[in-house]
Amino acid sequence: RLVLKPADLALRSCPGAGVVETQALTELQELFRERTGAVPAGQAFEIVIGVLDPQDRLAGTVIPPAGRLRQSPYPQQAYAILPEGDNRLLVAALAEPGVYYGATTLRQLLEPRLTAERVEVPLATVVDWPALDQRGLWNNDLALIPWLATLKLNFVVDPVNYSRLERGKPVTTTMRVAALEEARRRAVHFLPHLPHDNFLHRYGLDEAYPELTGKGERSKCPYKFATEGHRAPCASNPLLAQITAEAMRDVASKGASEVSVWGSEHASQCECEACLKQGQFRNETQSAVTAWQEARQQYPDLGLRIFYCMGSTTREDTLACLLALPPEVRIEHCYGAFSDAFTDAARQGRWLADYSAGVAFYPQTAWLRFWGTWIRADLRNQVSRGYRAKYVITHSWPGTRQAHDYTISALAEWSWNLEGRDLADFALAWATRQGCARPRLVADWICRMDPIESDLVPG
Repeated sequence: RLVLKPADLALRSCPGAGVVETQALTELQELFRERTGAVPAGQAFEIVIGVLDPQDRLAGTVIPPAGRLRQSPYPQQAYAILPEGDNRLLVAALAEPGVYYGATTLRQLLEPRLTAERVEVPLATVVDWPALDQRGLWNNDLALIPWLATLKLNFVVDPVNYSRLERGKPVTTTMRVAALEEARRRAVHFLPHLPHDNFLHRYGLDEAYPELTGKGERSKCPYKFATEGHRAPCASNPLLAQITAEAMRDVASKGASEVSVWGSEHASQCECEACLKQGQFRNETQSAVTAWQEARQQYPDLGLRIFYCMGSTTREDTLACLLALPPEVRIEHCYGAFSDAFTDAARQGRWLADYSAGVAFYPQTAWLRFWGTWIRADLRNQVSRGYRAKYVITHSWPGTRQAHDYTISALAEWSWNLEGRDLADFALAWATRQGCARPRLVADWICRMDPIESDLVPG
């Protein structure tokens, strides 16, 4: 480490820095402003952050680990921190997300001992990337985006609502554009998701398009029809794809780069002849793909995901349907039948995200259990199966961060590095960062409260 006066140090990015690099620099500057009262602008030592140029250089210096960054599983998120002599530290990456994560790591290294009189700069080489492509929460509070980003969690989801459906009028949606922009600056992927197909009656589907109302008793959701009216739509009818395409175009017009279409929540089946021929699973899948292809005529860069809570009629048909999807379509899996078909699709190279984390974080029970060991075991299980993303379920309420800080931090810890700190070291680090007066005592108590890995059988 090199010890300096903060005023002797300078922080800068490179010309042409993008919005994510600029945010990374701003957060480093804010750390110094908060701890020292000013953004340093000295000349004795320089910290430079940025994306490598085509010759693998940053600020004129060749970055030797560039090849390792390219060979990593997720090169856009990989970064290197390395000293150059005794007067410069470089934070380099192949893309802006990597710059943000490198700057985040540096901020974590500087923070503990940074005062108005002293800064300790680590003169160490770090080459790093995540174990999973995307890491985050389901049912998240979007106000937590800045905090989640400091943990290198990079995914949030925004449920989109439709305006009241009216026949012959385009679908409009609600989407929190300010949150999307907040996420984008911090290398967080903001994903708007459309309502479950069997929730569309909430927006007047049955009145505006009665031909889309699912036919027969099997179309009725076995759990929620009696109380909420949920039933599968007539997904073979091209009108469903038309409505979905209109919603996709609307969210794309507001800045979304990708949209998720959520299939019916529970197993159900429209019993019209056309729907029975292929089955609900295939018909809803095809409707989503058709809608996306139509929306891409206006927004060619729009990405698609399909969220599944149910499978097809057989395991084999479920897998065949998933593998037949266009290769760029991402698959999101939650609870439901034929989970092993989704795992097989992941093992065969399809991009899959897992929502079925199994830990429901309700506010009334949040303080009763620590889930670090479970999270790590579950992440190892899913990575071994070929999954690319993991989203842990929470329930959006004002105390989410306070109640779930430990478990969310555990998700961040091991979704980035499965072989990182063990439970004891992680618990001690967490307690120390929380400012506990006796962090080791708190960490020991956490380890006793955390379920042991032999008790866990992740699904």
